[in-house]
Amino acid sequence: MDAPGTRERDDEAVASSRVPPAPPPPSPRSSGLVPDPFGGAHATVDGHEDRWAWRRKVKADPTLRRVYRGLVGFVGIALMVLAASIGWLPGPAGIPLFLLGLAILASEFEWAHRLLERAKVEARKLEVRARRQPRWVKWLGGLSTAAGVVLVCWAYLALLGVPGWFPDPVSDPLLRLPAVDPSG
Repeated sequence: MDAPGTRERDDEAVASSRVPPAPPPPSPRSSGLVPDPFGGAHATVDGHEDRWAWRRKVKADPTLRRVYRGLVGFVGIALMVLAASIGWLPGPAGIPLFLLGLAILASEFEWAHRLLERAKVEARKLEVRARRQPRWVKWLGGLSTAAGVVLVCWAYLALLGVPGWFPDPVSDPLLRLPAVDPSG
């Protein structure tokens, strides 16, 4: 049999030791996703929360906002298309350009913001995976990349020749490479 008053104290102790309920999910306004009056939750930042005064003014006017979003969309997609068109050139020229276009789109469009965040997560995973590799694997990867770049550059010179705008101290050694013709 319980002593008088102990049952209530036990109930109070159990109630006070319970984990508080989970907070409600964030509202669209607190997460930065505010429904766009032009059709859905597309804007990543509400107009009055923007850190740049000129963008707050643009987002306050519905007509200017449409024009601005159209320009942002055009510039972002143009950079991404340009990245795809120069992606075959030696070096990583297309990748940063593509990411820049995506970042520009992410400033106004939620779908691009989600895609950019996913790319960041995947890049972090890849970085962690690369850091775990033994040193010899890293060196082998670096050497094979360097060999690939040299091979692509040699193939370019063999097919198209040394560009005429190269200065003589640069073009003379390149012309001595096997299969490189001065006329291209």
